[in-house]
Amino acid sequence: MSDRLGKTKSSRPELIILLLFLSLAGYVYVGFYFPDPEALARFKPFYVGLISWGARILIPLSVLGILRLYRSVKKGKLSPGQAMLPFAGIILGLFLVFPFVTYFYEKALRGPDKLQEYHPYFQLNPPRLPDSSRTAAPGRSVLMCLGGSTTQFKDPDGRDWPSRVEAALRRRYENEKIDVLNMGMMWYTSLHSLMNYAVNLRSARPRAVLVMHAINDLLQNADFSYFSRGPFREDYGHFYGPLKNLVSRRSLPETILEMLGDFWYAKPRQVIDQTDFPGLVPFKRNINSLIDLAETDGTRVVLMTQPYLLKDHFAAEEKAAFHMVNTEAIGKGKRWSVATAVRGMKAYNDALREIARQRDVPLIDLEPHIPKTLEYFSDEVHYRQKTFDIIGFYVAEELIRLNIFDAEASRPAPSFGKSSQDREDQGGKSEA
Repeated sequence: MSDRLGKTKSSRPELIILLLFLSLAGYVYVGFYFPDPEALARFKPFYVGLISWGARILIPLSVLGILRLYRSVKKGKLSPGQAMLPFAGIILGLFLVFPFVTYFYEKALRGPDKLQEYHPYFQLNPPRLPDSSRTAAPGRSVLMCLGGSTTQFKDPDGRDWPSRVEAALRRRYENEKIDVLNMGMMWYTSLHSLMNYAVNLRSARPRAVLVMHAINDLLQNADFSYFSRGPFREDYGHFYGPLKNLVSRRSLPETILEMLGDFWYAKPRQVIDQTDFPGLVPFKRNINSLIDLAETDGTRVVLMTQPYLLKDHFAAEEKAAFHMVNTEAIGKGKRWSVATAVRGMKAYNDALREIARQRDVPLIDLEPHIPKTLEYFSDEVHYRQKTFDIIGFYVAEELIRLNIFDAEASRPAPSFGKSSQDREDQGGKSEA
C-alpha cells in the first residue's frame, strides 16, 4: 500500500515543472482573449471563430489530457514511453499531412487558375473591349467608363450603373447606336486607367470617356499598409495591392504564425492622422495625361467625383461597415484614422473639380447627390441597389445636358482645352 502511494507522490522538481507548465498554458490561453480588433475585420468570420474558439477550447482540453497522462504514469498504469506515444503520433501525423495541406494552400494562393486573373503590368487583367467596339464604326457612339470597383461592380440583379446610363441614353437618342462600356476594374487607380486607355482602349475612338477615381489612389498614401512594400513612390511602385499574396510568398507556417499573432496578445496600433497626401501629385498628373491623350483623338473626357459614406460624425454601425479604414489602410502597428480617410476623399474629389476647372472639361459632381448613410452604401464607397439607380439616372441626365451625343458636339477639335504642358509653360499665370 505504501509503495503504491509512493508512486503517486510527486517530487519537488516535478511539482516545479508542473507549476511552470500550468503557468505557461494559462498565459497562452489568456492571450487569445486579447486579439487585435482589426483582425476580426481582416479575416472571414469562419477563421475568426476557428482560431479564437479553437484555441480557447483546445488549450484546456490539451492541458487536462497531459495531466491525466502524467497521473497515469505516476500510478504505474502507463510507462513514460507509453505516455509519449500520443505526442509522437501527433507529430508524425503533422509531418504526413503537412505536404498535402501545403500543396492545396499553394494551389489556392498561386495556382494556374488563380494566376490567370493577374497581369504582369496591370496587376489584374483589364476588361476586354467587345469585338463590336474595337474600332470606330460609322453610326455608333461609344462611351467608356473608367474607374475602380465602384464602376465595375454590379447590383444583386447583375446590373451596373453604366448599363443604366446606356438604357437612359438610348431612350433619349432613339436614332443613335449608343454603347456605354464598363471598363472599370477593382483595385484600379488613375494610373491603371491611363495605361489601359493608352494600350487597349484608345483604338476604339470613343465619343467620350467618363473617369471616376479617388479611393484607390487615396489608399496608395497608406504606405505602411499590408499592401505596401516601402515608402510612397509617385509611380505607385510601392503598392502591390492584389498582388500582395503573390509577392510576399509566405509559407503556410508563416501564415499561421502571422494569424496567431493577430489573435494573441495583440498590441494596439498607432493611429495615423495624416494631413498630407503625396499621391495627389501623380493623381493629378495621371488625370491630366489621360485628358491630353483623349483630346488628341477628339475624344471628350468627363470627370466624375466619387460618392462616399465617410463623414466627420458617424454612428458605430457605420464605422463597423468601413472597409478601407478597417482592413486596408492598416499595417503592422499602424492604422489610419477615420478623419484621415474623410480628409483624403475630400482632397481627391476637390482635385478632380480643380482639374475640370483648369482644363475646361465637363465635371459630373456626383458626390453630393448620394446621401452619406448605410441606406445607400455598404462600406465607404460601394453602393446599395437603390444607389445604382440614382447614379445611372443622374449621370445620364448630366450627359444629356452636356450634349455629349448631339451631332454637332460629337467630335471636339484636337487639343480641346489647355494641355497639362501648356499649363506648366504658363507657370503661375494659369493660376491667376
